[in-house]
Amino acid sequence: MVDTARPAPLLVITIGLLSALVSCSRPVPPEEVRIRAEQSNPSWQNYPEDIKAQLGAGPAAQWQGEPIRAIRRNATVHVVFHVTGPWATYDAAMPVLLRDPYGNIYRNTTFHREEGETVYVFDLKEEAATGPLAWVEVKYPHHVRRLIPE
Repeated sequence: MVDTARPAPLLVITIGLLSALVSCSRPVPPEEVRIRAEQSNPSWQNYPEDIKAQLGAGPAAQWQGEPIRAIRRNATVHVVFHVTGPWATYDAAMPVLLRDPYGNIYRNTTFHREEGETVYVFDLKEEAATGPLAWVEVKYPHHVRRLIPE
């Protein structure tokens, strides 16, 4: 005989798991994406996992973009990205990392939109700012790419 006065433990666990899955699948509002992106600090070695943990798996997976070129401007490097999808409309920039030939790693300090593209700005450390910069490596979702600054 089944006791119908108390729910079966398996039913309680199933309902709990379903509610957790539903709450995890809700889209993250653009303002929350902006806040998370500004506060994020991914590492070079653990970049994919860091952006998923710090931004959320959904926003991290939605980012689509490719670097077009890198431009050296005195003590900064500007990396121009062609970004599509939701991130092209957010008032936020996916955290992108840059590594110089000296081994320094930088997170973009600012970004702006220019002629439909997203420009990530990196402030260089003194040795890179005053010395030659033959290349930079850019780490962004799903890729690392080496560019020669113009």
